[in-house]
Amino acid sequence: TVDAYMEIIPPGSRSGKHRHLAEECVYVLEGRGYDLHQDCDVEITDTYHWKPQAEIKRYEWEAGDVIYIPPNTIHQHFNADPEKPVRLISATNRIYKACGLNDLEQLEN
Repeated sequence: TVDAYMEIIPPGSRSGKHRHLAEECVYVLEGRGYDLHQDCDVEITDTYHWKPQAEIKRYEWEAGDVIYIPPNTIHQHFNADPEKPVRLISATNRIYKACGLNDLEQLEN
C-alpha cells in the first residue's frame, strides 16, 4: 500500500526541504517548477546514519510530468510561476511506517 497526498505550492513559493526512507513518485497536476535533490550516503548497522553528498541536482518539471525521488534523497519542490499555484500528487511506500520507523525528517520549513 501507499500513502498519497496532494500538495499545493503557492505562486513563487516552495515546499519544505526534507527526506524520507521510502522512495516517492510525484505527479505534477498543474503548474511548472523544479526540484532540488541531494543524495545521501547511508550506513545501517544497529543504528542508522546518513550524510548528504556535496552535489545538488536540479530537475525542471511541468504539468503531466512524473518526478521520481529515490530513498533517503533530500529534496524540495519550487513553484517557478509567480502567478499560478502548483498542484502535486505524491505517493510513497508506507512499509517503513508499518514497521514503526519515522520515515520523514523535515530539514527546513
